[in-house]
Amino acid sequence: MRKKTINMLKVLRIILAIIVFTPILLFFLDFADILPDSLNRLLHIQLMPAILSPTAILIIYFLLTLLFGRIYCSVICPAGILQDIFNRISCIGKKKKNGKMRFRYHKPANWLRYIILGLTAVLGIFGITELCLLLDPYSNFGRIATNLFRPAAVWINNLLADFLSSKGNYSLYHVTIHTSTVALVSAIVAFLVFAVMTYFRGRLFCNTICPVGALLSLVSR
Repeated sequence: MRKKTINMLKVLRIILAIIVFTPILLFFLDFADILPDSLNRLLHIQLMPAILSPTAILIIYFLLTLLFGRIYCSVICPAGILQDIFNRISCIGKKKKNGKMRFRYHKPANWLRYIILGLTAVLGIFGITELCLLLDPYSNFGRIATNLFRPAAVWINNLLADFLSSKGNYSLYHVTIHTSTVALVSAIVAFLVFAVMTYFRGRLFCNTICPVGALLSLVSR
């Protein structure tokens, strides 16, 4: 019975994550400006923007964390959901040994993540937000989606446009987007950090580097 309940909660978590992740991803991929502008409100449900511009959502997340643990990281944070996707992909074709998960338990490096959290907070108090933006999971997901996923979507669109136009169908058209070298490099670095950390140690980024994860771990204690 307990196992069945756990499985049901896992399925519910996955469904909620899909419901949250899909519109956020589409918001960044929308190169044709098809989606309504109201989707930009998705920014306000992310924790770091809520901290920088305090809103009621911040209190709600703290209450949810007290009651259910770091549910934000696995259901609402797009970077956390992306890491779950990476983990799922890396597990394809691999069997669990003795029914155990692929990763061994490692005690969180609390000293490191709380130092990073403290440094981020102190710099933020003095108006220096560069470290916050560098480590913020939502910002990193935005870099990846805007500078990697979106160009990929445009490339696919252009291929389909060429194919359809050769058949006399002009429902799609070529789209050109420009990405700076700095933006592209930062997106590639963020993507590789998430992918490599997830492959070897699961949510190592969340449990070691992410200031949002560190803050919520304090709240959930």
